[in-house]
Amino acid sequence: MNLIIFRDRYAEQLLVSTPRNAHKYMLDAPWARAEAPGDAFLPTKLVIKGDVVLALPDNEGLKDIENSIRIYKMLPDLTPVQARDPRLWTRLCHEEFWGYMRLRWDAGKHANDLGRQVRYIQSHYFIAQSQSRALLRNGIARLWWYAHLTHDESRENPFELTETLLSTLDITQQVLERSLGRSRNILFGFLEFLFQCRENGISLKREQIREIAKKLNMTGGVTLLDTLTAMEISLLLREGF
Repeated sequence: MNLIIFRDRYAEQLLVSTPRNAHKYMLDAPWARAEAPGDAFLPTKLVIKGDVVLALPDNEGLKDIENSIRIYKMLPDLTPVQARDPRLWTRLCHEEFWGYMRLRWDAGKHANDLGRQVRYIQSHYFIAQSQSRALLRNGIARLWWYAHLTHDESRENPFELTETLLSTLDITQQVLERSLGRSRNILFGFLEFLFQCRENGISLKREQIREIAKKLNMTGGVTLLDTLTAMEISLLLREGF
C-alpha cells in the first residue's frame, strides 16, 4: 500500500502540543489521525510492503534486531534522503506502529515528571532536530537506519552486520556516538572485527569494545582510514588485539 504521511504543519503541531497531549501517549489506541484536520495528510508514492507489523518487546528481549530487518524490508524503495523526512517517521510512530511504540518507548514510566516525559516523547516519537542523531533516537527511524547502514548484499546473510551492531547496547553506542558510522568501510571493518570475535567465541567486555573504538578513532588521526577496505580495517584491529 502507498504511505500517507502527515503534512509539515500537522507534524509540527503535534510536536509543540506534546505538553498538552502527554497523557495521550499512555493510551492503548492511536489518536493522532482521528484528531487531525482534513488537510493534515499527504499521499506519497512510497509503498510499504508485506505485513505492517513489528515484533513486540517482551521478557525475552526488545526485538530490535528482528524489527530493524522487518522495517527495512517493508520499505525497500526508501532512499536515504526520504528517510530523513520527519513527517514520515512521525506518522508511523503515531499510527501504524503505535502498539510497538507504546511498549518499546513507554511514556508512562515518566508520568510523574511532565518535563522529562515531554522530552522523552519528543525524542522518540518525533524528529525534533535536524542532526543525524535525532534520526537514531526516533523509535521507528532508528530501526530502518540501523539496517540501512549495515545491510550488505555481498554476504550470505545480508543482515549479519546488522545483527552484530545490535547484539549489545555497548556496540551500538560505540558506533553511533562516535564517527565510525559515517564511513561505510570503517563501519563495516569495525563490525566485521566484532563479528569474527563472536564467531571465534571471544566475548568482549564493555571496556574492551570502548578501547577498540578509541583505537580506531586514534588511528584515523595518522592514517586515512577512508582509503582502507573494510577487511583491511578489520585486520588492523586484529593486529593489536
